[in-house]
Amino acid sequence: MMDKIPDSDIDFGKTGSREKMAKDLNKVIEFFLHERPDVGKVLGAEVKVTTNFEIDGIMSPLPVKAISDLVSEINGDIHIWDWKVLTSHTDLSEEKPDYVMQAQFNYETVKAKYGKYPKAIHYVEIKKSKNRSTDGKQINIYTIEYDKHPEYKQGFLYMYEAVIRQMVNSNYLFLPNFSDMFSGKESFTEFLSEKIDVTMPSVTHKSALVKMTDRPQFVESTIDSAVGENMTPAERVISKFLEFGIALEHADSFEGSSVTLHRFKPSRGVKMAQLVKYESDIMIALGVKSVRIIAPIKGTKLVGVEVSNETQAVVEWSEDMLKPSSLVIPVGQDVYNRPFHLDIAKAPHLLVAGATGSGKSVGLNVIIKSLIEQNTPQELNLVLIDPKMTEFNHLMNDPHVDGNVFSEVEDISLVLKWAIEQMNDRYSMMRNKGIRKLPSEFPKIVIVIDEMADLMLSPEKFVDPETDKMVKYSGVIEADIIRLTQKSRAAGIHLVLATQRPSVDVIKGTLKANLPTRIAYMTATQTDSKVILDQAGAEQLLGNGDCLVLDPRSQGLTRLQGYYL
Repeated sequence: MMDKIPDSDIDFGKTGSREKMAKDLNKVIEFFLHERPDVGKVLGAEVKVTTNFEIDGIMSPLPVKAISDLVSEINGDIHIWDWKVLTSHTDLSEEKPDYVMQAQFNYETVKAKYGKYPKAIHYVEIKKSKNRSTDGKQINIYTIEYDKHPEYKQGFLYMYEAVIRQMVNSNYLFLPNFSDMFSGKESFTEFLSEKIDVTMPSVTHKSALVKMTDRPQFVESTIDSAVGENMTPAERVISKFLEFGIALEHADSFEGSSVTLHRFKPSRGVKMAQLVKYESDIMIALGVKSVRIIAPIKGTKLVGVEVSNETQAVVEWSEDMLKPSSLVIPVGQDVYNRPFHLDIAKAPHLLVAGATGSGKSVGLNVIIKSLIEQNTPQELNLVLIDPKMTEFNHLMNDPHVDGNVFSEVEDISLVLKWAIEQMNDRYSMMRNKGIRKLPSEFPKIVIVIDEMADLMLSPEKFVDPETDKMVKYSGVIEADIIRLTQKSRAAGIHLVLATQRPSVDVIKGTLKANLPTRIAYMTATQTDSKVILDQAGAEQLLGNGDCLVLDPRSQGLTRLQGYYL
């Protein structure tokens, strides 16, 4: 079910990722199934009801609303079940205020739905980590039997009345929050006995109520006023930061193909971590699509604010950029309008990732075209792997690729085995000759794989002749790719791996560790950016070739407009 929900609609909280959340969820489900309680006959699940209820024979003026996880029938009585995933179990001897108050909402709404009041509500607490206590139980059930606690109903009505009184009080904007009203069991007990009231000072509030007169008033930003009309973009940035108490001095600006870089000198006492969190504020101040803050610009005493241009220029690829007989490839143009080259031989492998429309496919073709134009078939052997059979078909007849573009997983597995054999043979030759560098008569081998996800997540299997067991191709292919990235550099074999889905199940830790050089085009989410670059930023890119290059030799990210072929 989680697969149908986009990352943007999920609050990952401390789990950090979809994969970790799914893993935790599966673990909790496993714990639940192992110790699940007998709930009797199920009457309904996710029972959502909004209803008025009777108070001394009079219908309530304000309806109540609740969702009951499960409603069942046991020996003719109605029971409510509520699932809680917790880090620790509740002490069953303790009174739990939030459970007590929630129970009353479920009590009234279930009665409205099924025609009679329930006997009890059971809070099924599932401990999400392995329970190391003596009993070892993962499930704890906290039960409230309604007939045994008439004071709970009275407390509920008392709070209900207090809420209505607050609603008609014009001095307050918000209703009191239940979790703000009490500081533990004592204040809750006093409230149930009507010794204290939600408006009394004896109730400990975690957050203050806001009076109408205390509301913040709208104040126009300087940039939006008549003064701001004649401001330059750099002056607007300075003015916006001043609103947050941060002083900068403009140093210079450089207009690139897709973004303009404004550089500033920060005032004394300005922390770099302060600046980065204001990207969205600067974006609003300038009214642009994208803003990226670089604090600091490495090798300088300045900070940078990259602002998207109104129009994104196309930077054409040309043969003038080529470096003959090498693996040094032109990637794009930086914000200073200088050409940027990357040496795959020193990389020594390359990871390329980006969402649909980001320019990844064009960038991949620029890499391949440059390699072909710079090297003869005797100098370079290209191995092209394309599971989708869409990107490399036009290269089938090129002498550098020997007429083959591999798309079937069986063929892909075989060609990777061939590459490992080539690597081992070359190392044996170098060892026998007592040399450490591959002789020039051996062609360089560059393996380009488009859409890694199709390989890493492939369900196809084969019978392993050594074990006579069914094995997934994906596991074998992953192991061979990792082996090549770990050992093949000195043998003159290099990999360029590309994917539209840079998730942790595609680019796993061991593989990623051997791919220090990466090109990130626009990603769909910040999580994807962190998988590729180990930091946010790629989600702010503009698409159409706008990219960030992570090159360990340059210590940091370089923003480029990729060449168009």
